[in-house]
Amino acid sequence: MRTMVEARGLVKTYGTVRALDGLDLSVAEGSVVGLLGPNGAGKTTAVSILTTLATPDAGTATVAGADVVSEPARVRERIGVAGQYAAVDEHLTGFENLEMIGRLHHLGRRRAAGRARELLELFDLDAAADRPAKTYSGGMRRRLDLAGALVADVPVLFLDEPTTGLDPRSRTELWAVIRELVDSGRTLLLTTQYLEEADQLADDIVVIDHGRAIARGSADELKSAVGGERIELTLAPETGVDAARGVLTGFSTGDVHVDEHSLAAPIAGGGPNTHRGAAGPRPRRRRAARRRAPPPLSRRRIPRTHRPSGRRHRHVRRRHRHQRSGAGCLMQQLNFALADGLTIVRRNIIRIRRVPELAVGALVQPLVMILMFAYVFGGSIAVPGASYREFLIGGIFALILTFGSTFTGAGLAQDMQAGVIDRFRVLPMSRSAVVVGRVLSDVVLDGASLLVMAITGLVVGWRIHDGIANAALAFGLLLLFAFALSWIMAYIGLVVRSVEVVNNASLIVIFPMTFIANTLVPSDNLPTVLRTIAEWNPISTVTHAARDLFGNMPVAAPEPSAWPMQHAELYTLGWIVAIIAVFAPLAIHRSRSAHRRG
Repeated sequence: MRTMVEARGLVKTYGTVRALDGLDLSVAEGSVVGLLGPNGAGKTTAVSILTTLATPDAGTATVAGADVVSEPARVRERIGVAGQYAAVDEHLTGFENLEMIGRLHHLGRRRAAGRARELLELFDLDAAADRPAKTYSGGMRRRLDLAGALVADVPVLFLDEPTTGLDPRSRTELWAVIRELVDSGRTLLLTTQYLEEADQLADDIVVIDHGRAIARGSADELKSAVGGERIELTLAPETGVDAARGVLTGFSTGDVHVDEHSLAAPIAGGGPNTHRGAAGPRPRRRRAARRRAPPPLSRRRIPRTHRPSGRRHRHVRRRHRHQRSGAGCLMQQLNFALADGLTIVRRNIIRIRRVPELAVGALVQPLVMILMFAYVFGGSIAVPGASYREFLIGGIFALILTFGSTFTGAGLAQDMQAGVIDRFRVLPMSRSAVVVGRVLSDVVLDGASLLVMAITGLVVGWRIHDGIANAALAFGLLLLFAFALSWIMAYIGLVVRSVEVVNNASLIVIFPMTFIANTLVPSDNLPTVLRTIAEWNPISTVTHAARDLFGNMPVAAPEPSAWPMQHAELYTLGWIVAIIAVFAPLAIHRSRSAHRRG
């Protein structure tokens, strides 16, 4: 029988912690292996390596015939992963979650939508298909997460503690779903802390501790190895103890212990009267017994997965031969990258529509700031040779877009914490799509914010004096500046993985940068040191360039003495190019390598 998952001598360290210490593992095609061990034993680290989320420090591993280090893209095409936590986007509906995964598997829009509907019905989620996932119960989220692992009908599944945190009823329901997967012929690697769960679902169990496999066998074999089994009876008061003792003696392999109305005795492990079957792995008989136990949750059987010799896998092999030959490879990768990036953009825009606080921060806050400065402070701030309201608007544009860049970092950090990025990284999608899609969707939000600010500015008295063409250039320069800043915040968000830290960075760094600038008041009257900082501050130069292009420069303003202010457009473009050149590769690389440890 073909080995679908094989690991030899896997080693992984995190600082001084040796998470894996020479782990050996193999899973035969069509079988279910349970990886059993306590927290910190190395189970999740092993799954992370086998699903290409982490790279081993030593050892080798293959999944479905592909090496996890040298051929990660081939591995991701052949696996489905349901993590330790239900990594679903809570602001998307059940249908939108599954359809998005289908698109990122490159199934095409129609096929992805059809597959999503099919799986929602299969997992009894069709009634909640159009509800946001945040309204789902814990068990429903788990089933949705598991359905996401099956969108592409892959032959190998990794389930990392799939019932963690569920109540007994939800756990039993999820077991029924997993049994259906087992009976469909897929290969499963299941991690769990509970022997009962491994006993219910796995053909073989591998016990792992301190990063090593310390035992392997069926549940019955492992239980026998650690001391056999006992039977305990509690009798009603009127029941005769002697009669019960006599019955137990016929089964017992030792003395029967009596304590008032309770009796306990050791029994033989693996006997036909005490176990479902003989000791040792007997997968087909055990599965048949389980099918008769609790009824399946789904309304119809999960279809059997394609074998490696089937049509789908022949297509995969032909495609890889095509790619290795170089014919059309670059165009295919570019098409996939574009499609994946647009899918992530669509996902983020849906989230913005459904999270009111995001819309408030991007659209309402600019309106409030313009009204406040125009009507509350405008009467006490004088700008020689110009209306303060016209002077104000260009600065508000730059200020709001600079602060808005924190949305990018906070959104990526939130996705990291929720495990959504790990879900993306085990899909056969473009490696850069997550961060590129995030940045592009935030630029769309910035455009909406600019529109609101422009309309509000026109209401309070701001005007464009240098024509539509120059105004378009000003808006384009402002959006490019916001696009560049988003790459900085994307990198910070992926590194710190904390929404709170990203937001604090906006207070510690962005706040002084925007106010030691010419955004709200002219910088001419600042002390010499602060004026010099303001004149070389890129926020000042993009503001100055926007005012100039809008025709809002004060008539009586002195000629700027600093080179950046004299060449504001050129200086700003230099900053934009430098920021993107440095932080875009850093953020993309970080999005490929960063994942949660477990």
